[in-house]
Amino acid sequence: MDWSDELDRGSGTSCSFTPNTMECDEHICPHGSYSCGDGQCIDWLTRMAFQRFVPAEDDCFNKRNLNYMCEISPHRHAWTLPNGLCWPDRGYDDPLWNAVDASTLSASETCQYLLRCALSDGLEHECPCNRLNCTQIMTEVCPSVLIYPPKGLINPNVLFYYNFNRSEESPTVGGVLFVGSHRCRGYEININESIGVPYSLGSIMYSRVNNILCTLNEHSVGYKNYFSILQYDKFCYNNSRTFNGRPYAVNPDICHTAGECISQYRIHDGVVNCFDEDDELRNIDKDYCTGNVGQHRFQCFNNEHKCLPLTELGTRRNHCSNSYDEMWYGLGSLLKDRINCQERNTGDCDLLKEYIRQSSVKNSSNNVSLAHSQQLLSINQIPFRSYCDSFWDLYGHSDELPSMCRHWWVCQNDQYQCQTGQCIELDWVCDGEWDCSDASDEEALVLIKD
Repeated sequence: MDWSDELDRGSGTSCSFTPNTMECDEHICPHGSYSCGDGQCIDWLTRMAFQRFVPAEDDCFNKRNLNYMCEISPHRHAWTLPNGLCWPDRGYDDPLWNAVDASTLSASETCQYLLRCALSDGLEHECPCNRLNCTQIMTEVCPSVLIYPPKGLINPNVLFYYNFNRSEESPTVGGVLFVGSHRCRGYEININESIGVPYSLGSIMYSRVNNILCTLNEHSVGYKNYFSILQYDKFCYNNSRTFNGRPYAVNPDICHTAGECISQYRIHDGVVNCFDEDDELRNIDKDYCTGNVGQHRFQCFNNEHKCLPLTELGTRRNHCSNSYDEMWYGLGSLLKDRINCQERNTGDCDLLKEYIRQSSVKNSSNNVSLAHSQQLLSINQIPFRSYCDSFWDLYGHSDELPSMCRHWWVCQNDQYQCQTGQCIELDWVCDGEWDCSDASDEEALVLIKD
């Protein structure tokens, strides 16, 4: 609730070690990322530690992306402990393995142990790989393919299998297996037999690759259960209401191929959410970047109906046809080179906030150049109504200090008062977005005063 579970976009460092409220743009790790559990977000391909298609980036600070599959670390060999954590020192004596040929070990356990030995270059004390190549032993006691990492660790429907033979020094990923059942829009699909596909970058780079199961013909792979309770609503819950009485307004025609139900605010937000990229590629006539969301999203200064979060500005990858998400409107200079809005350098944050706000103004005559607007934004004086409104306006955030707002501030009758004392609009309560710095507007608590 203090937003300490986030990654600071500007500095690239983890906010989790120095908890600060409201310093991160998104409340969860962006799509295509993996959460390390302590606030750090890493690229999804780093989670797939066994991939060798692209160079491996840094792991989670806490190594969570390697838990239960430490042997496939691309940076340093390690051994998976019984609790899933990684032991990096060679010669570790795992109490579960007294000897590879112990009578208490099943054939499956022996094969898993040998595979881990081969992947870690014989790191565990009892590993026979230093005396005899592990793959040679495996060909005598194991099936031709072995599943690793453990089932369900990466994805409940996706398994990765390793091939090995006598000529190889170590096993390599041979392919991907799709198994089990999966929720789809209007039905649950059940796979009769595992479906194998070649191991490729495309099969692992998408974190929800199992949505491909919703595109398959049921007669060739299994059957569709239209009466299962494990399914997504056929109309993407458009006939439903939120717990605070608001109607859903999700476009059920988006994500045509796999049928994912996504928030309307994920349409044209610069991040692919549909398996077929329909949410970003399709031309739409309706503007979904409205209301409270639209105030904080960039909209290109045109009618493309883009709804870009802060993280998509200045990435050197154009989302707007006019390039104003990368080039400063009216100046032509790079946003990334002119904006300093980071954890330790907040000098241009007000200017960036105004740039985003101006992009949502529908009257084109108001879309004036912002080249000199920084001079119009005061960081020393603000209107009285701007204090304790949950938005930072003063340098050092002194206008939103809970010590001042909680004890002294009185909200208007048509406003909601956060636990911090800040005042927000009633419509912002339980709307799915944090507006109070402590998120108390999303805790479904209603303060009743006589």
